[in-house]
Amino acid sequence: MTVLKKDLNRFEMPNHRVGVDPHFNRLSQQIDAETGRYLSTGNAVDGLYNRSYLRSETMQKVFADYEKLPNGNYRDLDGNIIKAPIDIGHAYGWEHRRLSLAAKELNLTQKQFNDYVNARPERFRLENMSENRSHKNEMPGKGNIEDIRMDMQNYFKLNK
Repeated sequence: MTVLKKDLNRFEMPNHRVGVDPHFNRLSQQIDAETGRYLSTGNAVDGLYNRSYLRSETMQKVFADYEKLPNGNYRDLDGNIIKAPIDIGHAYGWEHRRLSLAAKELNLTQKQFNDYVNARPERFRLENMSENRSHKNEMPGKGNIEDIRMDMQNYFKLNK
């Protein structure tokens, strides 16, 4: 698929029809032109999963544990300062690659995966953008998914 850069993180196909054709992010995931949210196809892609968009309720719950400071930084409940610019990162051991592997083992659809991820705002945290994207505060490797898999199973048992 060929996409052309539209702005910072929005791309479109060469013959884009405004109001008809979707926009994409740099990973060729479809995004809604009006809201900027990822569009779910309901199916897993290449056996794995796209990063779930965080719904507004989930974002509000993540940000509720932080105080925004006048200089743009944030302070967490323990008093630690998170320097701007910020990203929303995963809690240690609950990185996307592990969530995706556990979801694959359970044969979840992308929609089910999105629902699960958004039901777990406590698994996200604000991080300095540079630190988050360097992956330096993540659990190395792809293993240790048993807790995630069990949590997913419990979530879907309770939310049938």
